[in-house]
Order: sequence, then structure tokens, then C-alpha cells
Amino acid sequence: MGDTNTTSDISGALTVGYGYCFAAIAANEQLDVAGAEAHLRQRDANRAAAVRTPNLCRKARRILLGELLYERGQLDEAEALLDDAYQLGTEGGLVDFMLATFGTGARLKLTLGDTASARDRLAEGLDIARTLQLPRLEARLLNETVRLAAMSAEPIDGVGSTANSRTQALKRSTESATSQPNSLRIRKSDCS
Repeated sequence: MGDTNTTSDISGALTVGYGYCFAAIAANEQLDVAGAEAHLRQRDANRAAAVRTPNLCRKARRILLGELLYERGQLDEAEALLDDAYQLGTEGGLVDFMLATFGTGARLKLTLGDTASARDRLAEGLDIARTLQLPRLEARLLNETVRLAAMSAEPIDGVGSTANSRTQALKRSTESATSQPNSLRIRKSDCS
């Protein structure tokens, strides 16, 4: 008889696969880089488990491994893994995986001198973050956009109306504060 419990096999395999990913994230946060890499390079114990492990789990481990390798300076292997992850787009899984795909992927492209690809990744990632309402992803990618602009000495584009409206509000509040008399204001003569 055939196995009729396929759904539980797949969900069990997903749990195990994502378990390796989150164990790796936790190990890396505790500065156990070797432990994190071991979790991400974990192979399924036997052929039957490998067949049941969803492709997405294997790709998720590869995404995080690409980020880890970038952080260790192994740029060639990291680029291959993160380029593969970039092809997944929103199918890349959870926000933790999209942070690596779009944020670290863009940083890697900038490091390798490919500013156009870095900008493309950030723009696409920001679009996904805003469409799916993922504020943690949006914040990271806005940060990466500013970093890219600073590193490439180019103006910041594509940070969106949210950032522009915040900048305008800050400018208005600063102008308002400087136009009103203030006893704490430093006079030019106080600095000489």
C-alpha cells in the first residue's frame, strides 16, 4: 500500500527544514558562526528524508548560507547562493530570508561594483515590503538604500514617499524651532 500520510510528512519536513534555518540564525546571533554554518549545510540524514524535504527548505538554508558567507568574505560562493535566492522573489519565504535576499544581496552587488544590480534588488525588495506591508524588511532596505548612496556617492532614489514626508516634516519642525525665540539658542558670539 502507498503512503497516505503525505501531508504530515511534508509538514514535518518543513518543520525540520525551517528548524535548521532558525537554529542557524540563533547560533549566528550568539556569534557561533561555525555552528550556524553547520546547521545551514546540514544534509538530510537519509535519502527518504531528502526526498520529502521541500525544495523551499533547501533554498531557505542556501539563502541564509549566502548571507553568512558574505559576512565571512567568501564573496564568490555567497554571490551564487544569493543570486539563486533572488530568483525566488516573494517565494523566498519569511522576512528573515528576504532580508538576506534583498538586503545582503544588494550589499554584495555593491561590494562587487555592480551598483545597478544593487539598486534593482533594493527597489524590488522595497516594492515587495510595501506591497506585503513588511515594516522590518522596508526598514532594512531603506537603510541599505542610504548605505548604497553613501558608498557610491550618488543621490538617494526610490526611498518612497514615506521617507520624503518624514524628511519634510523634520525640516518644517526644524524651521519652526529656529524661527521662534529660544533662551537656549547659542549665539555666534558665545562660540568665539
